[in-house]
Amino acid sequence: MSLAQLLGKRLARQREFDQWARDMPGVHPLRHWHALRICWPILSAGRQTILDVGANPLPWLRTIRHFAGARHTLWSGCQGGESQKPQAAEGIQHLDVEFDIWSPFRQADATNTLPERTFSLITALYTIEYLYHPDAFLRAAADALTPNGAIVITASNVAGSHNILGLLRGGGLSANLDSLIRPQIPRPRVREYCWRELRDAAFAAGLAPVAHGFYDDPADRVNDEDQRKIESAASPLLSERPQLQSEMFLVLRKPTGLRRLRPAAAPFVHAARVRLGHLRARLRRA
Repeated sequence: MSLAQLLGKRLARQREFDQWARDMPGVHPLRHWHALRICWPILSAGRQTILDVGANPLPWLRTIRHFAGARHTLWSGCQGGESQKPQAAEGIQHLDVEFDIWSPFRQADATNTLPERTFSLITALYTIEYLYHPDAFLRAAADALTPNGAIVITASNVAGSHNILGLLRGGGLSANLDSLIRPQIPRPRVREYCWRELRDAAFAAGLAPVAHGFYDDPADRVNDEDQRKIESAASPLLSERPQLQSEMFLVLRKPTGLRRLRPAAAPFVHAARVRLGHLRARLRRA
């Protein structure tokens, strides 16, 4: 029996979610399904105060309300997109936020802080790759979390097989420079990250990564016959090495008590491991 079943309402089947995605504009049938699956143990554990940060938070918040019930307090944090405000009857509170303080397109009049110790769950679904640097967002999110609160991040995976194949074909990973020079809404994507980069940024913000994983989104691939053949041949490798899949998620927690020492010590532990690796390499050469 799953945790969700033990604690109450069960997680919807994917068929039910597909029907919801067809009926609700802005809901992605795969990406929002995985976000709901990842967040479900938290959503089903009790009443939560939830903030979603993104260009269009409302479809995801409506999804939470539809599948997890009306007991949660929902906040919409519009970052880098058109400010679509929720209707009063929805009971969703709204913030215009701006965490991309290095961006030439940033909204100078939007707040770059959040209410302290307010949210037990913060979600950022495909938001990180639209920021020039994730540090400001992670620091603000860490301050806004209640003790032992969680952040769920989903993003495209720079180490995915589709990017590796693109590099082998002579392509690159940088964003379209023209789209970065000309201001536009929604904001252009700057770059993709790997989970280790985001993990290290989380440590620097005082957060403790507790889980990460990968999944694939075949519908987001280029419709190319040669690429399909290569990926079909490589499918056994993908099953053995999920880190080559196209999408990823991370779950971060705000540690309490002695657990706070782990994020603070992480940079020193990493540096010690690097030095140890260099020493081992020297000994092997000797």
